Amino acid sequence: MSSITNTFRIWVSRARTFFRSQSTPQNNAPQNNAPQSNVSQPNAPQSSTLLQEAVAAIAGLNAAVAALKAEMQEMKKEAKKTAGGSGAGSTGGGSTGGGSAASRAAVIRFNKQFLADHYDLRYNILKKTTEFRPKPSADKSISSPPLGGGVRGEVVGGEVVGAGSWLPLTDRDVNRMTVEQLEAGGGSWSYGMKLCLESSAVPAYNPVTAWLQGCPEWDGHDHIGDLARRVPTTYDRWPLFFHRWMLAMVAQAKGMNTMGNSMVPLLIGGQGLRKTTFCRSLLPPELREYFMDDIKMDSAEQVERVLARMWLVCIDEYNAKTPREQAKIKRLLTEKDVQVRRPRSDEYRLVPRLASFIATTNDTTPLPSGDGTRRYLCVEVEGTIDLDSPIDYPQLYAQALAELSTDGCRWWFTADDEAEIQRHNLPYQQASPLETLLPSLFAPTTDRQRANLWQVQAVQKVLAEQLRNADVPNLRQLADAMKALRWPQGAACGTRGYYLVRKEHVND
Repeated sequence: MSSITNTFRIWVSRARTFFRSQSTPQNNAPQNNAPQSNVSQPNAPQSSTLLQEAVAAIAGLNAAVAALKAEMQEMKKEAKKTAGGSGAGSTGGGSTGGGSAASRAAVIRFNKQFLADHYDLRYNILKKTTEFRPKPSADKSISSPPLGGGVRGEVVGGEVVGAGSWLPLTDRDVNRMTVEQLEAGGGSWSYGMKLCLESSAVPAYNPVTAWLQGCPEWDGHDHIGDLARRVPTTYDRWPLFFHRWMLAMVAQAKGMNTMGNSMVPLLIGGQGLRKTTFCRSLLPPELREYFMDDIKMDSAEQVERVLARMWLVCIDEYNAKTPREQAKIKRLLTEKDVQVRRPRSDEYRLVPRLASFIATTNDTTPLPSGDGTRRYLCVEVEGTIDLDSPIDYPQLYAQALAELSTDGCRWWFTADDEAEIQRHNLPYQQASPLETLLPSLFAPTTDRQRANLWQVQAVQKVLAEQLRNADVPNLRQLADAMKALRWPQGAACGTRGYYLVRKEHVND
């Protein structure tokens, strides 16, 4: 190898000398008025000699490069033979990519057996990551140092590090496992370990459905109703509609809700009433990491991940959301499946939506005017929510599961329910200036004469008589305001409009 390198260096030096000899006469040419052809052009014998030297230099360089390539190929062959020889034993070689098929299979078998003896593994389909925990029966001389970046007794990811604690698998954990495997007599480096740890052979695990499957048999008590009545309110329909929303949330997690849980309970009240704490307490402590107390609408990709990963999203301070963000939230409520991009990939796949929504606000009129309020269940909190007494979470969700399994159980909101909720929400809507002005000029009437049928254009002309030109609303704004006022509509002779009378014509 050294002789080839020396040859390469010699020919590089000769080539450099040749090219320098070509540039020297021009750089050192005398500055006079003689013709350029008499100074810079060499004679014919000199040109022939220089050309031959250039050809020889290039040929030498090509030969040296070819020799280097051949030598590197030989070195690669020797490396493969060495890897194959070391992998011939029972523990495998230094890499699963080298050696014979039998030696590679031996490496994989050793890795799988080592992991099975020392760790429990699962793939969290919500977090999209592998999780592990050391087995209590594992060899203490190998796995006694704590894994997962913590010390025993320290809280990491909501769990206490130690026996029985599931931890997300990191690169440091993979390296640690690799070292332990080598100490146990294995021969695979971290790449071979990752093949086992990141493959579909690791069983998939859904923490939400797994927790629900562990619920006991329902004792028959109305635990959902008790939880709803912890919220002090005069809205008598709150326990019924909250009960139905809870069923829809559990049905969403079980994949039963084909349309998505599109209702959002909206808790309205002052600060210090434990509204957000109540929302968080709806999930059992084991699943609190799948609760999010706000959702950022800046990135569509992040929103889609939240819909697929979180079980309950609390829209805290709903009134602080911009109209555009509120419109996006309204669109999300009806989505059943979401497009999620896989990590480190451009591939998108359709996954079921998991998230249900709940919201809080201090504003007594948080909803915009119009018909878009049927997705929100407004409840005015009139005192501090009772969260001092414990919640029996296994029985709370056992009730939901038992009711969902019965025939005729309804966990969705019907059109009649939504109409009732929309009427209930009227006091919580913000009235636009137009919605305040129009009732001062017009009144709805049940007298459906043709003379009382007002088109939007005719109403606009009346407003033009009352307002400055710059303040007159356009037809779209006026139509939305009249629709929000829910005035009686009708049609006559192909003309649609609203049955109204001018206020000066109203008989007091």
